[in-house]
Amino acid sequence: MIFRGVSCKQLLQIVQAIKADPSIMDIPQHEFLNLHSSTREFQKLTQKLAFKLTNGNSYDWVVASVPDLLCYHFEFNHVFRMGLEEALRTHRLPFNLYTYLDEVTAGNPLRPDNKRKSYVWYVGIREMGLHLQNELAWIPIAFLPSTVKDRIPEGISEAGASLYSNMLKDCRMRLGFALPNGTLLQLQVKPPVADEAALKLLWGFKGSGGLKPCFLCSNVLKKNHDMLALDPGFTDITSANPGEWTFVKDEEIFSTQDRLHEAANWMGKGRLDNLQKCCGQNLQKFGMLKNDDVRNGLKPTDSQFDGMHCYFSNGVGGLEIDLILQEIEDKMVLDVNKLLEFCNGWQPTQKFLIADGQFKGMARSTMAFIPIFNHFLQKEVAPLGVLEAHLKSFAQLSAVVCQLRVVKNQFPVQEIWLLIDFWLWAAQLMLDFHLFSTHWLVIAVVVLLLL
Repeated sequence: MIFRGVSCKQLLQIVQAIKADPSIMDIPQHEFLNLHSSTREFQKLTQKLAFKLTNGNSYDWVVASVPDLLCYHFEFNHVFRMGLEEALRTHRLPFNLYTYLDEVTAGNPLRPDNKRKSYVWYVGIREMGLHLQNELAWIPIAFLPSTVKDRIPEGISEAGASLYSNMLKDCRMRLGFALPNGTLLQLQVKPPVADEAALKLLWGFKGSGGLKPCFLCSNVLKKNHDMLALDPGFTDITSANPGEWTFVKDEEIFSTQDRLHEAANWMGKGRLDNLQKCCGQNLQKFGMLKNDDVRNGLKPTDSQFDGMHCYFSNGVGGLEIDLILQEIEDKMVLDVNKLLEFCNGWQPTQKFLIADGQFKGMARSTMAFIPIFNHFLQKEVAPLGVLEAHLKSFAQLSAVVCQLRVVKNQFPVQEIWLLIDFWLWAAQLMLDFHLFSTHWLVIAVVVLLLL
């Protein structure tokens, strides 16, 4: 038996399972044949994109044929089928096909191994609405190990250009293809959804490594740069006033890439590197910004930032929690144990954790923690008359998070705010009567009765 890529702990579990039931090793030969047959069937849904690697070797990247894969999921994935059937009944063709790009790392999440990091593209059909909340409605179409990405001359941008060019040129998606039940489906490819780091790599922007950290703005520069004093039309990345931002046009992004190519014909390497930093773009030969199909079919400014990463997974929400915790610790305002005792009383199914002055938790925990933490700040810290500006800022963040939860669940805004007001009133009542340890249960029962 071969256990390559299996940890010692997992191997021990396998051995123990075999010892407990040796019959699981008696797998009939025909089941192996069925497995190989299934693999061959799956290969019919794929195609190969060729790359020239930095070491001179060629690499065939196996990606999905999107129309064929969607037909497969329509037949065998009940979540996808239900969502698409409903969309076909309620929306007109063509449908909008969005791609989502994210990093994944196999193995222990507490001890990630960067050598096992990969980039995965998914597709989802916008018209499927709330069905997209189910992960089975997002179909993986491409998987690129970081070890391969590092050997592609222009990395993710070159791989993405090849992938999107292939999708945009697929006439079956534009003209339509028949689903297994005979229904016609037409798709138009839309710009990607991803976090800032992935969008930067995909489009080939400099990000924080250049003068212009925001690729959507033409006048936003990095913090404290000398250019800010020379021209009042510029502002820096810390500006919170949208009126100071000038949004860039797609034509400007593409023309900047063209000018970089013109400059590369006569400019030295050092000056060309500085010019790329000033423009906020990497010079590309095979990347997204230089691919004709991508230029004609996708708009960089229509790219969507992933809300989960913006706010909850290494985003604004987690950062603001840690910053205000630091302020509270510096002012010696309260004990962290008291904070955790308060907040954990609201969430019977999960426990919040604060270690080394930082909040520890996944995106879902962060979303759940912010409104509770804000209530604690208003009740316990605000009466002390300290950190007034900090508390006001965090209260605004909490309001944004509540609105995001409304959008996520498409719950009527007015009803959710009435529910929140009632929840806080009931919580205050329970706290006044020293029923904190059980108040979450009483409130939950009342809310369920109201619904």
